[in-house]
Amino acid sequence: DQIINSIADPLFVKDREHRWVLLNDAACQFLGYPREQLLGKSDYDFFPKEEADIFWEKDEIVFKTGLENINEEELTDAEDKTHVIVTRKTLYTDPQGNSFIVGIIRDITDRRRAERELLKVRDQLEQGIQERTAELTQINRELKKEIRERVRIETFLAESEKKYRDLVETSRELIWSVDAAGRWTFLSQKATRQIYGREPEEMLGRSFTDFTSPQHLEQDWETFGKIKEGHPFVHYDTVHLRKDGRPVDLSFNAVVVYGEGGKVLGTRGTASDVTARRLAEERLRESEERIRTTIDHALDAVIVFDEEGEIVYWNPQAEKIFGWSAAEALGKKDTELIAPLRYGGVYRQTRLRFLKENRMGLLNRRLETELRHADGHELPVELSVTPLHLGGHWMFSAFVRDITERKLAAQAIQRKTLELARSNKELQDFAYVASHDLQEPLHKIIAFTERLRVNCENLNAKAVDSLERIRHAALRMRQLIADLLQYARVTTQARPVERVDMATLIREVLSMLELRIAETGAEIQIGILPAVLADRSQMFQLFQNLLGNALKFVKPGEKPWLRISGRPLDSATVEFTVEDHGLGFDPTFSEQIFKPFQRLHGRSEYEGTGMGLAICQKIVQRHNGDISVQSTPGKGTCFKVRLPRFQGNEEK
Repeated sequence: DQIINSIADPLFVKDREHRWVLLNDAACQFLGYPREQLLGKSDYDFFPKEEADIFWEKDEIVFKTGLENINEEELTDAEDKTHVIVTRKTLYTDPQGNSFIVGIIRDITDRRRAERELLKVRDQLEQGIQERTAELTQINRELKKEIRERVRIETFLAESEKKYRDLVETSRELIWSVDAAGRWTFLSQKATRQIYGREPEEMLGRSFTDFTSPQHLEQDWETFGKIKEGHPFVHYDTVHLRKDGRPVDLSFNAVVVYGEGGKVLGTRGTASDVTARRLAEERLRESEERIRTTIDHALDAVIVFDEEGEIVYWNPQAEKIFGWSAAEALGKKDTELIAPLRYGGVYRQTRLRFLKENRMGLLNRRLETELRHADGHELPVELSVTPLHLGGHWMFSAFVRDITERKLAAQAIQRKTLELARSNKELQDFAYVASHDLQEPLHKIIAFTERLRVNCENLNAKAVDSLERIRHAALRMRQLIADLLQYARVTTQARPVERVDMATLIREVLSMLELRIAETGAEIQIGILPAVLADRSQMFQLFQNLLGNALKFVKPGEKPWLRISGRPLDSATVEFTVEDHGLGFDPTFSEQIFKPFQRLHGRSEYEGTGMGLAICQKIVQRHNGDISVQSTPGKGTCFKVRLPRFQGNEEK
C-alpha cells in the first residue's frame, strides 16, 4: 500500500465487472471521493453516462485483446469539474486466471487549456489585424473620394456662377451660410435632405443652434464667436439632429464674411457627414484595444520593432522576462537591449536580407536561442519572428517564451542519467571485488579445511563433522557469491541484442543438461519456437535455469517430463512456455519464488541458493518482458515468458 500510495499519478485497478478493487491516495483525491465510497463501484456510479460508456468501451478493448491501451479522455470529478486526462490501461491476470485492468491517469487539463488559449489569442490577433486593415482601407477610399469631390467643386466654382449653383445644389457636402446672428441664409438642397432629412426651406431663417445637439450647444456658440472675432478659417466637429431626432456627426469648415468697412456679415462654408467615419474610427479603436489587451495578457513576451530594429511595442510579459519596463525598452534597438553581442550581427543581417531580397532566413521559424536580461545574464528562450507589412512599412513581431525551466529539467535528467551510469559502474566494480577479493578467502578456508581433515588423523568424529560443516558452508558461500554476481551481471555485463534462433538455442541448453537428462531418463517435448531479438547469452541462461529446475524438482522415483513451446501473441509479442509434471507448489508462493534467496524446499532435499528464478525475472525485465508461473502441488508447474519481438529501435 505504501508503494502504491507513494505514486504521484492516480492509479486504479478494476475487475472484470469494471468495478474498482484498488485505488491509491492520488486516485481518490483526483476523483474527489473517499476510497470506501469508490471500492466495489463502477464508472456509472460517479460519472455522466457518456463518459462512463467511453471508459467501459476502452476497458473492454483491454480485456478482450490483452493489449495496453492509451487514450485521451474527459472525466468529471466530484466537484463537477471536467478534466482532460491521458489514461494508460494494462491487463493483469492473477494466478487464478482472474483478469484485472491496471490504470494510471495523467491530468493534462492545464496543458490543453493553455493550447486553446494560445490558439484563441493567435486567431484574435489575426482577425484584429485583418479587420483593422480593411477598416483603414475603407476610410482611405472615403477620404480620397471626399478630396476628389472637393477638387471638382472648386474647379466648377471657378468656371461660372451657374455651374457653381448647380454644383452646390447637387453636392454631397452641405454648402451653407449664416448671418451675424447665426441664422441660416443658405443651405444646399441635396445635402440638406441627406444630412437633416429636411428641405432647406424648413431651416432657412432659423438659428443653427435649433438643430444642434444639446451636448454641443455651448461648444458651437463659442466657435461661432471666434469666427466673428476675425479668425480667418475655423474647422470643428459637432453633432446636429435630423428631423427624426437621430444624431448626425458633422465636420464644419467656416470662414468669416465681411461687408463694407470690415463689418462682419456672417460666416459660410461646408459641412460633411462624418458619422460613418466616426463609427469606423470607434470600431478601429475598440479593435486595437482588444488586440492590445489580448497581447498584454499573453503568457509569452510580445515585442514589435521596425525596419531599423527600434522597439515600438513591449508587452507586460516582456517586462517580466527581461526585466526592462516598457518605458525603458521603447525606442531602443533590439540589438543593444536584449540581443547578446555575438548575435547582434545575425539579427541585423536577417532584417536586411528580408527587406532587400525578401529572404526569410531565420524569420517565420521557431528557434531556441539566448537573449539578454536587464541584469546582464543570458536566459534560454524559444523565439519566433514574423514580418508584418503595415502602413507601407515593414514591422517585425517577435514572440518570446522563457524556457529556463525546460532547460533545467533537461539538465536534471542528464545529471540523473550520469548518476545512473556512475551507479552501474560502482556496481560493476563491486562485482569485480566480489569475484576476486571475496572469493579468495573462501578458497583458503576450503583448502585448509580439507588439509586439516586429511592430515589430522587423530580427530574425533565431532571434529571431523565440524570441519565438514565448515567446508560445506564455505562452498555454499562461494555459490551464493557466484549467483549474486550472475544476478548483477544481468545489467552490468549485458550484450547487444541480436536475432536469436530459439530452436537452436534450446537444443544447446539441452546439450548442456545432457548428463542430468540421461541420469533421470527425462522425457522432453519441443514445440514451435519463434525467433526473437535479444541478448543470446542471457536467453541461454534464462532457459537453462527454467529447464534445470524442471529436471530437479520431481517426485522421488519418477522420470521428469517437460515441454518447451512458443507462440506469437500478436505482431509485437512472443510467449514461451516451459511445462513439467514435477512437484509443483502452492500458488500463493507465485510471487515469492522470484525474489532472491527464496526457496520452497530445504537445502538437504534439493541443492541451490534460491537465486535462479530471481535471475530469470531480471533477464526478462531487462528485455522489457514479463514472466509468470502457474502451479498445482503434486501435478506440475508452467512458466510463461512473454518477450517483445523487438528491443528499442530495432523495429525501425
